[in-house]
Amino acid sequence: MPQTPSTRWCPTPAQLMILEEMYRGGLRTPNASQIQQITAHLAHYGRIEGKNVFYWFQNRKSRSKNKLRNAAARVAPVRACAPARQQAAAP
Repeated sequence: MPQTPSTRWCPTPAQLMILEEMYRGGLRTPNASQIQQITAHLAHYGRIEGKNVFYWFQNRKSRSKNKLRNAAARVAPVRACAPARQQAAAP
């Protein structure tokens, strides 16, 4: 039985490197024309569609936020409020 080709996008290392460089350069949410330009550029390195670029930036931004949130939680864990100790009154 022949296998059907995967429909899921599998970015090439070159595509990932370029996308990561753009993200580190400050691009977080590209607009429609930027997505088209990025897609055209990345198409030289392998199969890609505009939706792949859109979702890659969306997912990368989400992973960054989660990473920061998790790091902050490890540094300052939330503590339960303990009742204040009462000091005995000195006679």
